Amino acid sequence: MSGPRTLLFARNLFVPEDLGGNRYPYETMRRFGKRGYQVTVATPRLHDYFPTLDNVRYRFYRASRAHAALTHATNLIGATALLRRLSDVDVAIAGSYDSALALGGAGVAPRTPLIFLYHSEFYSEWVQSRGLARQLLRRYMQAVERRVFDLSARIVAVSQFSARQIAQRAVTAEPKIRVVPTGVDTAYFHPASSKADAKRSLGLSTNMPLLLGVGRLVGVKQLDRLITAFAAAHAQGMRAYLVIAGEGPERPRLEHLINLYGVRDDVRLAGYCDPPQLLALLQAADLEVCSSAFENLSLAILESMACATPCLGTPGGGTPELVGAVDPDLVLASDAPATIADALPRWLAQPQRLADLGQRARALAVERYDWERVVDGLERVCKEVVSAWK
Repeated sequence: MSGPRTLLFARNLFVPEDLGGNRYPYETMRRFGKRGYQVTVATPRLHDYFPTLDNVRYRFYRASRAHAALTHATNLIGATALLRRLSDVDVAIAGSYDSALALGGAGVAPRTPLIFLYHSEFYSEWVQSRGLARQLLRRYMQAVERRVFDLSARIVAVSQFSARQIAQRAVTAEPKIRVVPTGVDTAYFHPASSKADAKRSLGLSTNMPLLLGVGRLVGVKQLDRLITAFAAAHAQGMRAYLVIAGEGPERPRLEHLINLYGVRDDVRLAGYCDPPQLLALLQAADLEVCSSAFENLSLAILESMACATPCLGTPGGGTPELVGAVDPDLVLASDAPATIADALPRWLAQPQRLADLGQRARALAVERYDWERVVDGLERVCKEVVSAWK
């Protein structure tokens, strides 16, 4: 094998059982190990499940999850101390900002080429204070981003939207950016043999279309707009079910809207769905709807595509890159409830087109977004950076 042989992967969370965004480290590192790389994973021991993987060893440090500020500080301190003893590698990969900072603090980077995996800007929901405290926190976050971008030999963005976001935040980082999308387990997330049977298994009528929203119940997901749009289309005669899979602080407000609009019989907040429950919903749905203000690259959309369920998406962030590749018409003109409300009955009136687009979505998921394709992309970046470093 030419190129790098030893990889150091550092991240503040490594959760092998997660099928959400935290799946990335496990899926990529185990595949690097299977390809013959010697992989060291540096992460806090926050749980007890770290499976034995070919050519992968774990190195742990202590960190607290009591509060976001304490989490950041303990990850930075613990990782720095650990990484000082793990510097003899060909490439270092950081999956979080504090891990990248620790690699710099430990002297691993820039002596060793660092690849930073950029999934989003450095932001935390706990930054809700106003005035001076908020200004200081924002300045700190901006300083962290600049430092990480400076330390990095390459910055991997998950979408063209993310690449533009990085370049806007740090013009000098632009030559370092490489786009490698995140992935989906196309073996686990797969189409049902029959959508009608999938609906029956959920106790739903096979004569009613199923709309699906997936995501944490937080403001940026704009699920209130999806419910409002559904209610408006329902009032105009559209007949369908809407299920929203996810949990979060917006739940009471969304429950209030469902009751206010009188659509309790046709709209259900399913709460947190474990992988089998989510798979069942994705297989049964006729159309997923992404109402988010923006997504860097939505895992929920990727999972929907893998299940041969097309997704209607808002125009913000990286969503158009995914849904537009299936069909440009799936990209909404805006994220306004009225726009979504107009689109829903129009799409549900075309069941054969939805089925055909579902098959195209599945093919794209396998071709472009399967985890093997993701690791192919990361491997190219690793080889490139080691070659440039010599």
